[in-house]
Amino acid sequence: MNEELNALFEIKDNTTEYLPLQNLAKHIGIRLCVLVVALIGLIGIPLMLDSMDGLVFIYIGIFFPIAWFVFLIIETIVLHSNKKNQLRNANFIMLLVLLPIYLTALNGIA
Repeated sequence: MNEELNALFEIKDNTTEYLPLQNLAKHIGIRLCVLVVALIGLIGIPLMLDSMDGLVFIYIGIFFPIAWFVFLIIETIVLHSNKKNQLRNANFIMLLVLLPIYLTALNGIA
């Protein structure tokens, strides 16, 4: 009778939870490429310009990583709620490694 009720209510004995595929290398690669390409573009363009317009790109190049870090923190929270622990941990590691590097570089500029 118990098997009949399980079939009726579509209850399965297998309690393994489906976890979506987490491609860690692709996840890290995309985030780092976005940061590197944006910084090369935002800092490389002013070097080609001879006017004060290049100064605007330098300021954007300084503040772009701040927006990127905020995005990474928000994405980490979303990944945690979606139970994608490997991707969440990758974001934490990127934050813990790149944030001190950025702050050290910013301190060296000032």
